[in-house]
Amino acid sequence: MNPVVMIKSLRRHSVPALMLVLEMALACAVLGNVLHMLQQRYATIHRDDHIDEASLAFLTIDNRDASDNVDTINRELLALKAIPGVLAAAQSNSLPLSHDVWGGALRLDPASQDWTDASSYIIGSDGSKVLGLKLLQGRDFRADDYAAGGIHAGSSPTAPVVILSQSLASRLWPGQSPIGKLVYDTTRGHRVIGVAKNVLVPEIGANGPNGDCDEAFYPSSS
Repeated sequence: MNPVVMIKSLRRHSVPALMLVLEMALACAVLGNVLHMLQQRYATIHRDDHIDEASLAFLTIDNRDASDNVDTINRELLALKAIPGVLAAAQSNSLPLSHDVWGGALRLDPASQDWTDASSYIIGSDGSKVLGLKLLQGRDFRADDYAAGGIHAGSSPTAPVVILSQSLASRLWPGQSPIGKLVYDTTRGHRVIGVAKNVLVPEIGANGPNGDCDEAFYPSSS
């Protein structure tokens, strides 16, 4: 059809022309929203969790009873380490994107109600090596740090020290080094001994829209 004829026809029939323009605008808006949602979903799926997933295996043991003490767990870890090809083994309460969320809001003053949401990773000896944590400041956990810590469902970490992710450290102390400073949960204070490169939380969005790399790492002996 001749474009000139089409334009003249549309000018004589303004209502159909207006409806056509509105339909095109609506179609463009819907298409734009769909493309934006696809872009966000693609970014989420391909987000780097900063751990070596290809080299990591996660073994869950359920239905433990009171007889499963520290010695039992240590024997199990030794058995895993004895498997050819296994470089390290450690217990942990969760992993990035595992959906096993252990929340742990933190504050800078034990009397303050200004809380910052953070995911808690409670890891046993060699846990930093297993997760592949990359320290940016400070030091890793020592044997005495692990000995002072505990891992029990429903309770706060008992270790006196903590390693924070870079994201959480920056949120708590913008532009400052957190090394040597205290951060508090609901029951006790933990001294910051290190800052690690960001890893993802167990569940995206658990710490709010900007907290997907806000984690605190605690040592545990059991």
